[in-house]
Amino acid sequence: MLEKISKFLFFLTCLFPIVSARLPLSDMFNFEIKKYIPYIIVSTILLIAFMPIPQLKKVRIIISLTLNIFTLLIFPPLFFYTTQGFTKFTIVFIALNGSIIASIIITWLIYLCTKDVSITTIVTWILAVLLSLIFPPLFSYAIDDLSKLTIVVSAFDWAIIATIIITWLISRDGSRKMVASIIFTTLFTLIFIIFPPLFLYATESFNNVTIIFLILFEFFIFTILLTAFSNLIWCIIIPFLVGFSIAIYAIVVGIGTEVCFSVTIIVINLVLGFCLSCLQRTIIGSIIISYILGGIDFFIIFYALQNQVNPISLLLFWADLWTILFDIYTGIEKHKGEGERSEVIEAA
Repeated sequence: MLEKISKFLFFLTCLFPIVSARLPLSDMFNFEIKKYIPYIIVSTILLIAFMPIPQLKKVRIIISLTLNIFTLLIFPPLFFYTTQGFTKFTIVFIALNGSIIASIIITWLIYLCTKDVSITTIVTWILAVLLSLIFPPLFSYAIDDLSKLTIVVSAFDWAIIATIIITWLISRDGSRKMVASIIFTTLFTLIFIIFPPLFLYATESFNNVTIIFLILFEFFIFTILLTAFSNLIWCIIIPFLVGFSIAIYAIVVGIGTEVCFSVTIIVINLVLGFCLSCLQRTIIGSIIISYILGGIDFFIIFYALQNQVNPISLLLFWADLWTILFDIYTGIEKHKGEGERSEVIEAA
């Protein structure tokens, strides 16, 4: 589950990549042969784990988990340290990933000591809230110092967290679940109505294009609010049409500009995600959506962030490639194991 959630988060991140790459893809692998020797040795060792031997099944699971942890939590700080040096952004990224690893270890130890799922869940939520409160403003500060944008990002992040906490506290009383849902919908609507103009003000991005986006987005949020409090068919159709028009307008504006690469990535992800969502419960759909597409998106993000030749690109390619391969292999084995188990239960 953690692997799928992590890959899905990177899939969402890829919808808004920061495209600064002017590096030809072939230059990422233009190194001397001695640079490839460690990767060839490691690849040879990993290939042994692909032997279809039942005794190696646990080894494959451990390798897959290790590769996912390295690719998602250890590689990004290494990448930014190699490409940018020991900057504020790198320090914050190291602190974030270190905090995530520490949170995972803490919750795992608590579960081992208490064997209580409810306590472990509460601790997990507390740690997740703390990470969400602290790190988005820190990232904004690392990128733009103490500016108007940092203040708006901090307020936006804390408003969302406060809304979730307030809703959760109210919904604990079973008789107030309806009130909690109304409060949640109202507060989220207010947040997404108030903050988009503030973001444009903080980034000094008011122009003809962004104003049209802002009007369409505010109208979209308003229709979503109407849909939430009514069962009228037109209230469901209108937000869909407005959202579709926003997407089309974004694609038209993006084509022919410097963000054309981002538009291409968005369209590919949305089309493939929509088409393959129908196959999500099948082995083909689950593998393609959560592993192959997520792995390719992960590679594209870090490729787009490179503007010069760097040996870290070899580590990016090999780590991402072997993570995808082991995820696919272990996913197929898990699917087959569940199928055999269900057949045994039906036969019994």
